[in-house]
Amino acid sequence: MKTTLKILSLTFDTSLSYCEEIRDMITNGTKEIELDFRKLGTIEPFGIVYFSNFVKTFSRLRDIELSCIYHDDESISYAKHMGLFQNCGFDIGRPLREELPTQEATHIPITIIDVETLRQEARDTYEQVGQIVENYSERLAKLLTSQKDTTLVDTLTFCFREIIRNVIEHSQAKKITFCAQYWPYLKKAEIVVLDRGQGIRNSLNENDTLPDIKTDKDALNFALLPSISSKVAYGKKQKRKSDDFWKNSGFGLYMTHRIAGMGGDFFIASGKHGLQWTQDEKKDHKVRLKGTILRMVVQTNNISELQETLGEFRTDGFALAQELTKMEIEPSTASLMLSKHRSNFS
Repeated sequence: MKTTLKILSLTFDTSLSYCEEIRDMITNGTKEIELDFRKLGTIEPFGIVYFSNFVKTFSRLRDIELSCIYHDDESISYAKHMGLFQNCGFDIGRPLREELPTQEATHIPITIIDVETLRQEARDTYEQVGQIVENYSERLAKLLTSQKDTTLVDTLTFCFREIIRNVIEHSQAKKITFCAQYWPYLKKAEIVVLDRGQGIRNSLNENDTLPDIKTDKDALNFALLPSISSKVAYGKKQKRKSDDFWKNSGFGLYMTHRIAGMGGDFFIASGKHGLQWTQDEKKDHKVRLKGTILRMVVQTNNISELQETLGEFRTDGFALAQELTKMEIEPSTASLMLSKHRSNFS
């Protein structure tokens, strides 16, 4: 028997909710699900990426049949343009992008970049992969904002770079999926990046200097702490050789979540757990995800000069990192350490 689920919007909250509904249907024995998009309203980057990735995953199950109905008119044109249906696995709208847009726009549809393509470009141009990621990130920021050399471009470039680099260095994913939108009138930008790699818990457990991490929730709390990484030996005293030392020392997620904390919103999820920071309020979410998804909402009117801001956050981060080296941190205390730290510097 077919069960119909009406999709009225795809925002942060509704996309999580719809995915849980679909999962409950399947758990309860539903074999045929129809997604009704005929009254689809607001859609946002996270909702588009998370929901479509979830649907695509379940559509590949042999005994589950997923279909959709929609009005083929202007009301659905934006969703088609952003790649919602194609990423769900429905042959509706334009094919998914595999390259960056060439024209400036306040939105970047779902774009799937092959990690090996980035590495090959680095080899072809005799550059480091990090420089290629920097170039991509700057292009993304300029395309999204229609600006050139501004603090907003610098900030978004930084965020794109750290998130993408984190995927390449730690996830073992073959592809990176991203989507973004900038609302000038709301003074807000949203960046979403997803990978279907090994997940944060598996990544951190590759580092034998860290305690064994049993849950995805503990892994997320660990990952947001400065100097915690699958590549950095925990507890080893580091020397600050230059201003950009933190770039390769487990500071990427820490710095990006601090930037989003300036009046914005930060969400990261991996496996079965999601962690959301809205200013200084933390909220846990239940998710179902192979790999990792990260969402940043940046309140653009709160952005000051980037170097000054990063300098402040870096100083805070080094203070916490030094505190961490003096103790044997356990998964149960990682969350408390992060919450206490944010309160001290808010």
